Amino acid sequence: TAFLFAVSMLDADRALAVGDIDLDTGALTVLHTTNGGTTWSLRANTVANPAFGVDYVSANAAHIVGAIGTLAFSPNGS
Repeated sequence: TAFLFAVSMLDADRALAVGDIDLDTGALTVLHTTNGGTTWSLRANTVANPAFGVDYVSANAAHIVGAIGTLAFSPNGS
């Protein structure tokens, strides 16, 4: 469980949401939907800092920015 701080919509179906550190995994919370938010999937990662911004730069890539200069890149947009 974690707080979410930012959401980016690529289109009516695909979105990413990022937030605080997940207490269960100890990693950054990154959620992804492909059905307009009906269901969300947690994306595994090893980033140990919270994120405050996310932005799709294309259909295949997203940038995530966070605390202490954290930058993350999703090469497949999810």
